[in-house]
Amino acid sequence: MVRRVATNAPDPSALPVTQQDHIIAVCDDLLRLGAGLQAVLNLLDLQGDVAIECAGLHALLAPLKQQVDHSANQLLDQI
Repeated sequence: MVRRVATNAPDPSALPVTQQDHIIAVCDDLLRLGAGLQAVLNLLDLQGDVAIECAGLHALLAPLKQQVDHSANQLLDQI
């Protein structure tokens, strides 16, 4: 699994955007979303001993994070 480091989005008024640039920008967005979901999952893991509701929320968010990561990797494979 290859991952890119997320960077700030380029200035839209800069150079013309190619399809590859657009794919890279979307991948960056997906990777940032995946990192955010991972942070939430980590917090839920830490609170899991205290609140039983965390397990249910974790069960809902974990597959979503996997799908986001899978989609980002599929896009990265196309460039």
